Amino acid sequence: MKINLPKAFPLLSLCLIALTGSTMPGANDGLAVYNKVSKALNSLKTIQYTYRREFNYPSEGYLSKIEGQMYLDFITDAQLVGFRYQYSHNGEFTTFNGSEIFSNNLEDKTLRIKRNLTPASFEGNSWIYHSMVTLRNALPMVMADNSIVKTVTDTLVSGKRYYNLKFVLPNKLLTYLGTGYSPVTIQRTFVYKILVDPATNLPVTVLQTNTINNDLNRTDFVNATTKTQPPAETSWYSSNYLKDYALATEGKHELIKANIPAPDWQLTSAENNAAVNLSQYRGKLVLLEFWIKNCSYCIGAVHKLNAMQQQYPNNKFKILAINMEDYKEMIAVFKTSISRNTNSCTETIKWIKLTVSSHFQQLYW
Repeated sequence: MKINLPKAFPLLSLCLIALTGSTMPGANDGLAVYNKVSKALNSLKTIQYTYRREFNYPSEGYLSKIEGQMYLDFITDAQLVGFRYQYSHNGEFTTFNGSEIFSNNLEDKTLRIKRNLTPASFEGNSWIYHSMVTLRNALPMVMADNSIVKTVTDTLVSGKRYYNLKFVLPNKLLTYLGTGYSPVTIQRTFVYKILVDPATNLPVTVLQTNTINNDLNRTDFVNATTKTQPPAETSWYSSNYLKDYALATEGKHELIKANIPAPDWQLTSAENNAAVNLSQYRGKLVLLEFWIKNCSYCIGAVHKLNAMQQQYPNNKFKILAINMEDYKEMIAVFKTSISRNTNSCTETIKWIKLTVSSHFQQLYW
């Protein structure tokens, strides 16, 4: 079977049914629809699709999109999580064969292998997020919980009929594997909508929103098919690639010993692009605060850091806020947001980005 994805998500609701035994045209009651989708997912042996995932957070000025090719195999004896996969994305080919995860870098011909896995090892793997695996595991859990509000909408998209399964999770999210829930630190209600092709009872789109703002996560399964061409069996094992790929080695890093001068570096301010050198703070006590914007600790630390900076004379003490992850524009959005939400002035902290020699990629600090 093949599932074609609609180009957009303009949902036109024709009728909404709660799980009370009412019906929609051409479908059984809402719980029966959930059961059909869950049964279809759990009867899968293999499936392959183009995985598209979008994080769009207007509240933070953040947008991230990824796309890759996924092959899922549920027929193996993978006792750890019940599946194995191969995923290719942006010059990298990643495989989980039931006992190890290894990644082939197609550009520098290096191979990274991760063993001694647990189910927690899959949390944070982008291509598992809101995937067929997530829904396969999560729907029975959601269906069994009578406290979760569940509805089904009969929907038209570009003239084609779909089911729109919707459920609401207060103050928690599905885990990547869909085997449980992950609590959130800021209270809000999350709304999940799953667009399902009634011809196959398989999902084509997952949309996660919340009741506080317009932030959303979207996952699409494009050109999904269960008529798969299995990869060569040897492709599932890292040993098959050792002839053409070198094992990647992590560089050794040593902490700067106490009473040893710190190495100087060239920095560029994220505020005005002015050059900054550590040596210009010679004679001062300098605190380097490493942070990212999507970090609750970092948000909570801002007012404490500002208070610390204001407590000591500026000619004696300086805080440099270092961000290795976010773009300069995102840092500016963070500063505006944190000032508005915490009434905390951010101007006493110096926000900088790092520019280093050409053998490193540019990092934003």
